[in-house]
Amino acid sequence: MTALQFLKRSSLILALSFLPFSSQANVCSSQWQTISPTLPPLATVTDITTDTTQVLALTDQGSVLRYVSADEWQTLSELPLVSPEMFYGGNLIWTGERWLTSDAQELFSSSDGITWQAITGLPSNYNYQLVYNNSVYLAFSDQVFISTDLNTWQAVNLPEQYQITDIDWTGERFLAVAREDVPVNGSTLPFDRLLSSSDGSTWQVEHQFNAQLGLRDIVRNAANQEVILGSIGDEAYLVQYANNNWQITDLPNELDNFSQIAWNGHQFLAVPQVLQTEQYGLVYYSDDGMQWTTVDTQMPASFNKPMPNPLGGWFLSSGSLLLSSPDGQTWQTPNHLTIADLTHVVSNGQQFVVTGQFDTGYILDGTTYYGELLFSTDGQTWQTQLTETLPKALIWDGQRYLMLGLRTLTDNSLQLWVHTSSDGQTWQAQPALNPVVDVTSLAFNGSTYVAAGNATENTSFLYSIDGLNWQASPSNLHSEKIQQIIWTGSEFFALDDKNRYTSTDGQTWQVADNVLVAGVENGVTSPNPFAIPTVTVNSLVFNGQFWVAGGNVSEHRAASGSALWTSSDGQTWQRLETSDLNVSVRAITWAGEQFIAVSSLSGAYPNRSYVYTSSDGLTWQKQDSELAPLNSLLVHQDQVLAVGNLGYVVASNCNAENEPVTEPSEEVAEATPSAPEAVCTDNDCYYNITLDQAGFYIATVNLPAGASQGFWGLSVNTTGGHNVGGFNAGAILKENGETPSFIGFYLSESEALTLTGYEYTGAVDNLYISIKHDDEKDNYVFEPTLIQSGESKTTDVLTAGFYVLEMFSESGAARGRSGISINGQAFQTGVNIGGWIDNTTGGNGEGFGAFYVETPQTVNLKLLFGDNYGEVGAAKPVLSLYRQTEEEVRELVYQFE
Repeated sequence: MTALQFLKRSSLILALSFLPFSSQANVCSSQWQTISPTLPPLATVTDITTDTTQVLALTDQGSVLRYVSADEWQTLSELPLVSPEMFYGGNLIWTGERWLTSDAQELFSSSDGITWQAITGLPSNYNYQLVYNNSVYLAFSDQVFISTDLNTWQAVNLPEQYQITDIDWTGERFLAVAREDVPVNGSTLPFDRLLSSSDGSTWQVEHQFNAQLGLRDIVRNAANQEVILGSIGDEAYLVQYANNNWQITDLPNELDNFSQIAWNGHQFLAVPQVLQTEQYGLVYYSDDGMQWTTVDTQMPASFNKPMPNPLGGWFLSSGSLLLSSPDGQTWQTPNHLTIADLTHVVSNGQQFVVTGQFDTGYILDGTTYYGELLFSTDGQTWQTQLTETLPKALIWDGQRYLMLGLRTLTDNSLQLWVHTSSDGQTWQAQPALNPVVDVTSLAFNGSTYVAAGNATENTSFLYSIDGLNWQASPSNLHSEKIQQIIWTGSEFFALDDKNRYTSTDGQTWQVADNVLVAGVENGVTSPNPFAIPTVTVNSLVFNGQFWVAGGNVSEHRAASGSALWTSSDGQTWQRLETSDLNVSVRAITWAGEQFIAVSSLSGAYPNRSYVYTSSDGLTWQKQDSELAPLNSLLVHQDQVLAVGNLGYVVASNCNAENEPVTEPSEEVAEATPSAPEAVCTDNDCYYNITLDQAGFYIATVNLPAGASQGFWGLSVNTTGGHNVGGFNAGAILKENGETPSFIGFYLSESEALTLTGYEYTGAVDNLYISIKHDDEKDNYVFEPTLIQSGESKTTDVLTAGFYVLEMFSESGAARGRSGISINGQAFQTGVNIGGWIDNTTGGNGEGFGAFYVETPQTVNLKLLFGDNYGEVGAAKPVLSLYRQTEEEVRELVYQFE
């Protein structure tokens, strides 16, 4: 049996952070690369205009963008904001000489759109809209101010205490839409008023409407007549000046509850204000303001005010989406990965899989889709496919991706569905059995899957042996706030707003009360002794020694904001004083040397995320990066990948130092610690081991006396770290070159490798080594090469990809015991190793694999034997795990009989 046949038969696929060798852990950069959107990550475009030579857009983050194409914008400049949190975006105008915009404290002026100067003088704490009529400037919000030079501003005295909603220069006069509170039958109603001014300073009431019309937007039709749109409740109105009078016209029902309207010189465009599920993505266009046509943009999004494209057509913004249309009828999707909110990112070491959600459904060709699955081998280029299932949880279990989600049936009931895929591209879907839990998280311990989430019946935990058929855990534990469950190496672990849930088998659960609320109460300063804080735990991480949980606390007894809890044992928790973490900690991960947390202002305005790092989980530093709302983090190779709302994907580089590879010492220190429980079948065993020390480890396999010899294989999965430097492994070489020892590994980028072969018995003089690409037969990238024990060879530069190295003895050679050292810098993951084993060669017939653990963590070992290799499979070996000290002494950590 060849090594490639072994890999196919065992279905082993390299896992993320598989066999790290670096003695230095990953420290990740604060600079993030935006992979997906075409707009800046935080941008909602608030206005678009032109100076006739270029088209510029303003975002609510203070970015000024230049138009390149309908779905591509270049960041031209950034406004010099004193207080970015006070800037909500406004209008951008061109006066013929300069660009102008404003925030709550300053005006900003630019002659070219690149260099901006701040101009003070306006009263603070208002977000002003600007109007210019070739002689005076008006700035209006709750008040109206006038200036002739942008430096000196005076308040405008209006006839009454009016609330201004819009001002426009018609070419002859300023026209304003205002509201006045009028007493009616013992109460007050906001009646609409039209004000006008020839100079912007002196105003008069032009017309009073004795009705509530909700007038808000002044536009002009093809005849350059003022047209004003408004809506109150379920009624929409159009007001226009005709026959020397202002006339009110009820608009068709399609325009009920419209939000904003605009005119581009040829056409009106309006968007709804109150959206139902089936209305998402609708817009209305009209040539005359009376006859309207409904268009489904196929975008499940609520839109801001339509903005005319100065080059013709329209733009619609929704978050960082910016749709374009040449005619209001045909709409072009921006160049995003997806418009779904991305919720989970998972990798098997060679590829990424991401889940996305359409909470309100995405209708395409009559089918409503609630989810999207994305696949990428490099994190840059993505493929997508829609699904009718709303994705809720995703994991890689070592052999396949498994996703759980919900489907809505025809009677509006929910059903739990399971999706599986071995490659992330081809998915199989089927309904799961038994109770429905609105799953929020999924964990696997090598033999049992556990799902946790918001209970709809009497349990919040489901378990499954095969991942397809699910049962309720007989715990009768009902929680509506479990967001994440993890396997620690010894138990399943979950937290909600008050309690800790643990289980060693995923079926029987223990609960501890009030483990987090006490930490909230310790920081209470409110005089109200009866208010109870509301705690939400969004994320949970364990690095082998230390626990960190992140979430938020509502403003009851404790101040509203984010929260971090820490624990050294998982039982006693302490809340950190972290006032700088904004509103809610959304995700936390361990990157090998540092915790990385994302704290989001999602649900507040503006919508953004901040990144924080900590080496110990106690002291946190805020990075400079401001990102769009993020939901999930993944440490992958030499980077952190993060995904968020509206198809947002960003990455941050991590650096790892190299630790030279050394051969394992034969000297063994005496120690016999008790081993964790193994989960074994007749043909394989799973071991979940918690290692409390960083260092170099050697896993050895030995056959008991009298046990049948044959093939064996071993995979090692770590929960953190990165493989830089190389790896070592060895096995028995049968006589006459009958069987190889082998290593399967993955290169993340092109490089040449140094190979050194060893024979430890002295019975074999020469060894053949070769490397094949993927599992294509005889596709050698390093031809079979004869070497002597201890001799090194260097390959040509190998491109990124999966490779298998094999080592044989010569024809006619005796049986021997081999070792191989592979040195390089671009190992994305580690190795699958294996070969032949007996119980006599070289004294003990030992096979081994060596790996470096750069931080305390949980390690999962999978040992294969028996029928995994047909009739030539070995009996069950004894697996021993050693830690090699700096003095090159092996200390026995665990032994599995």
